[in-house]
Amino acid sequence: MTARFASYPVSGTAKGMDCSYFIYEAIGSAVGFNRISYQTTYTMLNSPYYQKININRMKPGDIFLSSAHVMMYVGMDNGNYAVFEADANVSKCIYQIYSKNTVSKYNCYRYMGFSD
Repeated sequence: MTARFASYPVSGTAKGMDCSYFIYEAIGSAVGFNRISYQTTYTMLNSPYYQKININRMKPGDIFLSSAHVMMYVGMDNGNYAVFEADANVSKCIYQIYSKNTVSKYNCYRYMGFSD
């Protein structure tokens, strides 16, 4: 996983972890794996675990989701959207910054077990 903690990058690999499994692990670690089950990105779109929200309501831990990819929102960075995302093709989880134009291709969701 590559992440920025303060101004210090921290790196490693997540061999074979894809984006949907990364989200499952992150949310399951936060709320308990007995409160969520693994789903592909496609099935997350109609899942009872996630509620669609407006991008203006996004909080760290919410997700940007399309039928082909999912990434976890962690906050804003100079007017852009900071996320953690995984890619099994390169076997890494990374911290990434995206513009509003890029994230507009995704829907925004919140895990139903998180309070507003």
